[in-house]
Order: sequence, then C-alpha cells, then structure tokens
Amino acid sequence: DLPEVKPVVTEHRAHACECSCRHVTRAEFPEGVRAPVSYGPRARAVIAYLLGRRHLPTRRMAEATADLFGLEVPTGAVDSVYSEASRRLRLLHRRPGDAAAHPPTPAGRTATAPGRGRPSWPSWRRRSGW
Repeated sequence: DLPEVKPVVTEHRAHACECSCRHVTRAEFPEGVRAPVSYGPRARAVIAYLLGRRHLPTRRMAEATADLFGLEVPTGAVDSVYSEASRRLRLLHRRPGDAAAHPPTPAGRTATAPGRGRPSWPSWRRRSGW
C-alpha cells in the first residue's frame, strides 16, 4: 500500500503599514517565497510532470492535486507553474551543439525523435530498457 501524502503548508504574511506622512512600508517574504501563495519544488515538479508528460488538462491537473494530495491549486497557479518549468527547460535546449545541453546516450546510441532530428531522451530509455 502507498503511504498517505499530506502537504506541508506554511503561511507567510507580509504586512504593510502606512505612516502619517503617507509612506507605505511593506514587509518582504522569506527567501524562496515569491508570493502570498507559493508552491514548493516537489509540488511544482509534480504539476509540471503531469501536465507536460502525462498531458493532463489544466482543470484536471487542479482536480488531481486536490484528490491525490489534498492540495487545492487554482488553475491559474497550474498555468504559472507550467510556464515557469517550460521556461527553465528551454534553457537546456538553447544551443543544440552544446555538449552540456545534450549528454551522450548509453552505449553511444543516437536518440532522436523520428523525422525531427532532435533528441528524444524518453524514446531511448524505452528502447534500451532503462
């Protein structure tokens, strides 16, 4: 059986105060927290995986996180997480000739998507039994 997964929720509040001179002073969020609602790296990774690899629509992704983890994620946040993951992953494929962007495949095999000539790492994993 699988262990029950419960999200760890930490609430951060960033207060703002206005003095008599009308200047507003705002508190900053802790490092790593970018907004009033911020999801951790594991939650963002699961969302990006289910959207990008399993092709769940945004609304079903939000339902899945609620059903599986008890984590209510609005569809706008799902879109935001996916956009961020897409932006970060795009950096890996920016320079096709860069050896760091395309590590060697096992046993010297060439892994390309059929007819496209681009690396398709999941395809060689399936073929080679990884």
